Amino acid sequence: MTRAERTKHNFEEKFGPHAIQTFNNILWETGKLAKAAEYFGFTRANASVLYSRISKIPFSEFKEIRKRKLKEQELKLKEPQQSWASKLGLE
Repeated sequence: MTRAERTKHNFEEKFGPHAIQTFNNILWETGKLAKAAEYFGFTRANASVLYSRISKIPFSEFKEIRKRKLKEQELKLKEPQQSWASKLGLE
């Protein structure tokens, strides 16, 4: 078992079967280690250690990826959408 697998196993054993997914969801939604740490009741430093052990990329790179994806989603929402009538050929 690798260190990452062992860390994930121990974390989920302590906080429940979906703890890693919850941790990742909080990071994706907020972009802040402090929010994830607050949710689980430990320090931001411990959240940083946990992230570095379970992730294959640095947190700074994750933040850049997150920023880029959010920008892409924002641009998609700004694009004019075809109305349902035009999609059906009624316009």
